Amino acid sequence: MEETTTKEKILKKIRSALLHKTDNPYPNIDLESDVYQESEESPDIVFAEELLNVSGNFIYCESENEFAENLKELMTEHEWTNVFCAEEKLTALLDRSHVPFVSGKEDFLDMEVGLTSCEFLVARLGSVMVSSRQKSGIIYCESEK
Repeated sequence: MEETTTKEKILKKIRSALLHKTDNPYPNIDLESDVYQESEESPDIVFAEELLNVSGNFIYCESENEFAENLKELMTEHEWTNVFCAEEKLTALLDRSHVPFVSGKEDFLDMEVGLTSCEFLVARLGSVMVSSRQKSGIIYCESEK
């Protein structure tokens, strides 16, 4: 009895599929038309609406001061005492606004809330793209070592 590797099994299935072709079960799919309809609204409005549709919370702030005040209210409302932030621009804003936060690597795993910037906002989905490119992601990766 020959032992076959996973790779050989997969290649055998591919060969079999190429030899025994089946008809396309979906011959009338339109692959040329756009999937999404163009929106009349600006992308920021679409983002806010879609974020709310996926049970997100959106608070519009016109200034850094308004952001800081809204953050303080959220901290009080939710009783957040261990807010973590490691990004220099955000920590400078928090310092100026007298918003309490921690930023040391030793504080990372004990945080209740983390503040970070994001890569992109995806308007059509109401999604926020974050990655290890942000300072907080780098700290987490280093704290895991």
